[in-house]
Amino acid sequence: MIHALQHENKAHEVCYIANIICEKIDHGTKPEDIAVIYRKNSNGAELMNALIKRKIPVVSSQKLNVLDNPYIQKFVKYLEYIYQEISYPYKGEYLCYELMIFDADRQLVNETVKTVREEKVKYATLPYFQDIVQYGSVGTVSDIMSNVFNRYFLDKLRIHPNYINELNQFNSFFNHIQTEINKDRIRDIKDLLMIIRRMQEMDILLPYYQIVGMNKGVNLITAHSSKGLEYDTVIIMDAISTNWESMRSGGQNYSMPDTLTISIDEEEADRRLMYVAVTRAKKECYIHFSSASEDGKLLQPSRFVHELNVDIKTATVPHNITEYIEEKLALSASKYELIQEREYVADMLTTYKLSPSHLNAYMECPYGFYHNYILRVPAPPSEPMMYGNAVHNTLQKYYENAKKGEDMSYDDVIELFRTELYRYRNSLTHEQLDRKLHAGIKSLEKYYPVMAASNKVTLNEFAFDVIIEGVPCFLKIDKMAFDGHYAEISDYKTGKLENTLKECGQPDEKNEFGGKIWRQLMMYKIAMDYQKQFPYTAKSINVDVIDIKENRKIELEYSLQDINTIIKLITSTYAKIMNQEFTDGCGECRWCKTKIV
Repeated sequence: MIHALQHENKAHEVCYIANIICEKIDHGTKPEDIAVIYRKNSNGAELMNALIKRKIPVVSSQKLNVLDNPYIQKFVKYLEYIYQEISYPYKGEYLCYELMIFDADRQLVNETVKTVREEKVKYATLPYFQDIVQYGSVGTVSDIMSNVFNRYFLDKLRIHPNYINELNQFNSFFNHIQTEINKDRIRDIKDLLMIIRRMQEMDILLPYYQIVGMNKGVNLITAHSSKGLEYDTVIIMDAISTNWESMRSGGQNYSMPDTLTISIDEEEADRRLMYVAVTRAKKECYIHFSSASEDGKLLQPSRFVHELNVDIKTATVPHNITEYIEEKLALSASKYELIQEREYVADMLTTYKLSPSHLNAYMECPYGFYHNYILRVPAPPSEPMMYGNAVHNTLQKYYENAKKGEDMSYDDVIELFRTELYRYRNSLTHEQLDRKLHAGIKSLEKYYPVMAASNKVTLNEFAFDVIIEGVPCFLKIDKMAFDGHYAEISDYKTGKLENTLKECGQPDEKNEFGGKIWRQLMMYKIAMDYQKQFPYTAKSINVDVIDIKENRKIELEYSLQDINTIIKLITSTYAKIMNQEFTDGCGECRWCKTKIV
């Protein structure tokens, strides 16, 4: 049976559909037996949020353009304001009100507007806008992006009903910008804004595949994707002419020149697509459309709705339309429980592999681990990480060349390090770059004799998977030197010697599981014992400290009891991660300090 309903506007249509779905589920219909079908992915976004707010599970897969995301667009506005104000004071005044209504409550906005008018001051002189410029004028492009995100966006995203997908879109955006920075295409905020502007002008997509839910929810799907599928109840939304018909003569009210009219083939393709949508229903089909857009423009139903020869009825006004509109306009500050989050994270964890860095991060702060390694909240690469990568890459290439019989001189090594470090020149300030270049040259000067005299029969940056007592693990060992069937495992550390020594200790009364570097190397040793790829046994595990003051090789000690302790730690930590035990925090990291209780 086919029904057609006309609504006053899009808000009424979405609210009505959400209410009907809730009623059907309350009366025993399984969510997975309901499908909402639309022409374009963008048509379903508002309904998806409405259903999630009502704790209705949904299943949806959409290809989105990250640059169309309202939060990303606001983020770019913040960067634009920072650039304008740094370029010339008060040049970004035209953006102030827009930024303020995004971040502040209505009362504060009204008070600020009143202050500006009565005292005849510039918005940019107010503390709020001075803070924006302060947060956005320190550090590299990556630092500025991270500062703005953490200060003005993170808390808002954390109470968003579709938090994880919003966060993932920011991740995609940050990763794209970081790639452009590494390619030397972005050196400052001006370059970043120019690239984004060009992408928008040329309709270049920055794609993100949004996947919501698994397989037990209301299906939100495009007509193209619905081919071959069937559902008890099908709801077709946004069935207006501009959505379901190609460019044509405004409902055929007048004739257009033959050169501008749609071809018969295109019209038939549109008609078949509507036919596909309607015939997905095994029992009932509801077709919905709005009479007017949100700005009051009149809309016409698709001609294909009329061709179905069904009575079009006017839908009743939803009883909760006022509440819905308030939620939509973000006038309600309610915190929504994210029913999708555990299901989404469970799906992510189906392919999860524990690594030494993850083990240490979870032990240090489960709540921080969740944000940094599961959700992967955007963050710029840190100065120590970039410096460490440059040193690691230099050593890896040195030993790879040595295996080929191509020895590198000290000058070759320094030039190689300089090249590796300069890959990060747009992510480091001039002071940081000079400081790390000096530190690397001095450290490698001390370490070069060790390199030249070492065993050249090595595996470098050796990455492998292994199962340890049922736990899937991934490891990457800096260097393994071989002597017969024995392997000497080495890990490079570029931090201060005194700090490294503190983290290399065995378990004792104060530290039940030893230092984090000791745990890392123990996991390497255990993994080598469990792996089946190579006939080698870990003979010794060492830390090579490459420090500007002193280089030192530290051979770590361990017992059979220590091995069993770490194996138990691996299995228990993995079990906690799989069980999504992420609520405990350290109380010190940035995530704990902004934790929403």
